[in-house]
Amino acid sequence: MLERCDKLIPCLRQMDTKDAVKCGADNLMLKDSEAMEMSVLLKDLVKLDSVTVALQSESLIMSEVRDLFDHSISKYPAMKKYLSSIASIVKNTVYERALVKLESGRKLTPTEKAANTKLLASATEEATGKEESGDEE
Repeated sequence: MLERCDKLIPCLRQMDTKDAVKCGADNLMLKDSEAMEMSVLLKDLVKLDSVTVALQSESLIMSEVRDLFDHSISKYPAMKKYLSSIASIVKNTVYERALVKLESGRKLTPTEKAANTKLLASATEEATGKEESGDEE
């Protein structure tokens, strides 16, 4: 809808003032400052929409999500409250941070190891199970 409005603004500006008043379009026209603000907002929304689309990828891993969020925060600092690694929506910041580190091959702190014991245990069991089944074949 905003895209259509953005495309219509130049056409509406070409209307004769009398015609605009006659059909009531003068009440719908944005001021120049409002039109410019809307265009800037529209560009930002398109950028944020690309992040939303990227987040829907089934192959996306946690470290890539964190990178997308960090990039969004750098472009839009007001988003920090919602997208930072310590945002209120993050239920276990230590666990999330550890996942990102594991995916990128970095070492975990003792606190991160403790927060991920179940994950690490299941990964170890899975790895040993594959080794054992590989030996039998």
